[in-house]
Amino acid sequence: MPEAATCRSLRLTAKAEAVSLGSVAAKKRSPRKAKPAHYVLVFMEGPGMIDRGTVAAIQRKLDVVIKTPRERTTIDIWLDSGGGDAHAAYKLGIDLRARASTLRAVVPDYAKSAATLLVLGMDEIYMGPSAELGPLDVQVAHPDKETETVSGLDIADALEFLNESALNLAIAGGAALVTYTQLPRAEVLGTTLKFMASFFRPVVAKLDPMIIHRAASQLRVAHHYAVRLMGARGAAKDRELTTKLATSIVQNLVANYPTHGSIIDRIEARQNLKLPILDAETHPHWPLIKAVHRQQRGSTFIQVWTEQDLEKLTSPTMNGAGPKVPKAGAPRPSPRAGAKNEKNKSQPKRAGNGAGSQARA
Repeated sequence: MPEAATCRSLRLTAKAEAVSLGSVAAKKRSPRKAKPAHYVLVFMEGPGMIDRGTVAAIQRKLDVVIKTPRERTTIDIWLDSGGGDAHAAYKLGIDLRARASTLRAVVPDYAKSAATLLVLGMDEIYMGPSAELGPLDVQVAHPDKETETVSGLDIADALEFLNESALNLAIAGGAALVTYTQLPRAEVLGTTLKFMASFFRPVVAKLDPMIIHRAASQLRVAHHYAVRLMGARGAAKDRELTTKLATSIVQNLVANYPTHGSIIDRIEARQNLKLPILDAETHPHWPLIKAVHRQQRGSTFIQVWTEQDLEKLTSPTMNGAGPKVPKAGAPRPSPRAGAKNEKNKSQPKRAGNGAGSQARA
């Protein structure tokens, strides 16, 4: 009997080990895929500009919230900005690309200059009905006013504009003089060129060669950054094609728009520039994006939200008025907020308790 019991015990142990090994093998054959993670960076700039301090503040918030590996991370950036430092915009672009395999931008109103540079590195760009991008311009310190900046495009184009204007006036004026005076063309041409030289000399004297060179150099840097950011989009096999297309798009953005404030709407950006533009109305959180933009207009608002935060923000309010929008400087929605609200609703109201009334409000 003891031997039979021992044999039976051994058989049961072997069977259990076989079942265990089979379970392990099954797990190895069919690993469970991790769920992709979606985050939102809200960057409503207000009167400020993109600079290194702003980028550092954004990086600190991203470090706190984003914990998932790059290959299963998607980041949306809800962007409203007039531009700023091209170096800072590029730094933010490569930082976001290092954190997420998919990047999407939503522009409810405008993303100009350096903000356009940042947007060029996105895999998808959602633009509102009247949203605008702008030329790939840079801001250069004003030569006479320390607190002001001027468009790099304006400075770089100034010399070419004066040269073209002088030639056009010389040709048109010389032709008119030949017609009216019947003088020899060589004599008229010499007189006209001398007059144009003296006429434009005071204007040309105001140009600072160092400022012109600086503006041209910074425009080349912005061009380089934009091509790098756009080249990082898409699959590896399409990188060469993407880089060629990026060079063409960026050259268009630098050279073919007359002013810093030129508006590039979503139709032009999609059809003429061939950017990956989508209508913002098709974005699943468009009502919340519009609400955040209205609430934070004129103020700087930087926040990073998770999918759980978005669920809380898009849940109906107590009176059914729509999404709950935090104010500038408010912390991320607390995971315990819903539980606290339910607890407060379950407690009976106490007459004369001012503190309780204030908490419910």
